[in-house]
Amino acid sequence: PWVEMKLMDIAQAPGYGRTKELLAKAVLVAPSDDRRKARFRTHLAEVIRPESPAIER
Repeated sequence: PWVEMKLMDIAQAPGYGRTKELLAKAVLVAPSDDRRKARFRTHLAEVIRPESPAIER
């Protein structure tokens, strides 16, 4: 899927000439629940969901 391609771009950023490390890496899983979104996990970035404590209301 698209998100996995974008995460690979982040992982390969140093190879593209990026000298400074990214300050934050996160994926926001937007509402409209489906099974793939519910099961999505990655070690390359933090996963933020609407019910996550990272979202302040």
